[in-house]
Amino acid sequence: MLKTFGACRVIVALLHAGEWTISRKSVVSSHSGTTRVTAPTAQRMLRLVTKGCALLAMRCDRFAIATIPTVALVCATVVGSASADASSTVARTSPDRARTASTTTARAAKAKQARITVTGGTELNLTVAPALKGNSSYTFTLEVRKTRKKWKRVGSYKTLGKNEHRSLSVGTGQYRVSVKAVKGVKATSKTFSYTKVPAGTYSRDYDWVYYFPSGYKANGGPYPVIVAFSPGEAESPPGPYDTQLRGVADRYGFIVMSSRYYRNGAGPTDPVPVQRYPDQDQYAMNWQFDLDNPCHQNISTNYETARSQMFNAFDHLPIDRSRVVLMGLSGGASYAHALNIQYPGLAAAMVINTGMIWGTALPTTDPANGPTWHEYMEACRSSADYVDSRRQAWFIESSNGPTGPDFRHDEMLADATRYRTVGWDVHEVDFYGGHTMAPVAVYDSIFAQLTSSPSWR
Repeated sequence: MLKTFGACRVIVALLHAGEWTISRKSVVSSHSGTTRVTAPTAQRMLRLVTKGCALLAMRCDRFAIATIPTVALVCATVVGSASADASSTVARTSPDRARTASTTTARAAKAKQARITVTGGTELNLTVAPALKGNSSYTFTLEVRKTRKKWKRVGSYKTLGKNEHRSLSVGTGQYRVSVKAVKGVKATSKTFSYTKVPAGTYSRDYDWVYYFPSGYKANGGPYPVIVAFSPGEAESPPGPYDTQLRGVADRYGFIVMSSRYYRNGAGPTDPVPVQRYPDQDQYAMNWQFDLDNPCHQNISTNYETARSQMFNAFDHLPIDRSRVVLMGLSGGASYAHALNIQYPGLAAAMVINTGMIWGTALPTTDPANGPTWHEYMEACRSSADYVDSRRQAWFIESSNGPTGPDFRHDEMLADATRYRTVGWDVHEVDFYGGHTMAPVAVYDSIFAQLTSSPSWR
C-alpha cells in the first residue's frame, strides 16, 4: 500500500517536472532530451501513456491522494496533445498506412448488398443472395409483426456459404427479414406481407383471382400459368373459369390467373365496378390507326397496364415465363389476341373460346368500329416475331348450337389462317353450344395434347 502511495506521488512529481509532447516531426521531447522516433512508435507510446494515466488515476483515487485533480489535468493535456499530433504525424509521415486505410474504406463501400427475394403461396419462400466464397456465411432473421411497434422473432438461419433458400410454414401476417453484415456483404432488411394460400384453393389480390393447383408449393415449380380474360371481370373466387380450369390446373400443374382488370365494355361512364384505374376504359381496345403507316400505332395504355399486372404477379410467384397460356372467352379472347399481337413472345400458347381478332368483319375506315388487329397482324407481324414463343394456338369454335352457329364462327376460321401464316401450330376444335364456354371435356383434351406436344416439353 505504501509502495503504491509512493508511486503515485513520484509520477505526479514527474508529470509536473516535465512536458511531454509528440511533435509534427515525430520527435518526442522530454525534460531529459530529444529523441526521434517513427510514427508507429509514437502511436505505441501514446497508447502506453493513456493506459498509464488511467491506472494512475484509479490507484491514486484508492488512497485519496490530494493531487488527483493535478494528475487528471496533466494526463488530459498529455493524451489530448499527443492524440492530435500523433494523428497528424501518421498522415504526414506514413503514406503507406494512409493508402491502406483508404483501400479498406473503398472495399467497404464496394461490399455486396444482400438480395432478399420473397414468394408466397402455401408456404413462405425466402431466398437470400449472393453466395460467399469458401466457408464464409451470414445469418438472416425472420420476424413477424405483433403490434405496430413490436416484432416477434420467427427464426434465425445461416446461409452456409451459398444462396440460401428457406420454405417456411407460417401464417398470414406482416413479416420482416433482416440480414446481418459480414465481411463483403452489407446489412439489409425487407418488410412484406404474406397471405397463406392452401393448395387447391383460390386467392385474389387487386388485379387477379388466382387458383393454385393441388400439390402446389411456393418453392416448387416453376409452374406454367394460364392467364384468362372473360367478358365479365373476375370479382371473387371462384373465378369465371372455375369449372373448366380447376381440374385442368390440378391434373397438369398450372397456376390460373383470371383478370379483375378486364371486362367487356368497361368505361368511365360505367358505374359498375367503381372506377379503379385512371384509364378505366380497360376493355376498349381503341388505338389511333394510321392507314398510311399501319405498323406504327398509338396503343391504348390499357394493354401496357395488363402486361405490367402480369409481370408484377410473376415476380411474386414461382412461374415459368416461357410457358404462359393466354386464354379468353368472347371479348376476353379478343383481348388475349390483342396482347399476343402487340407483345410477340409473351404467350407460349393461345386458347381462344368463341372470340375473334377484333375488327375482322368491320370496315377499317370507320373509326367507330375500333381497332383492326387483323390488318395489323397481316401487315406487321411475321414468323420471325414469334421465335421466342412455343406457338401453340387452339381455336375453340362452335359451328352449331341451340340458336345456330356462333356469330363469331367465320371470323375464327379466318383468324386460324392468320396464325398459321405467322408460323403457329394451329388446332381447331368444334363443339356444340354456340357463343358460350366449351365443356370441361374440351378443355381437358386441349391441355392433354398441349402439354404432351414436343414444343411444350
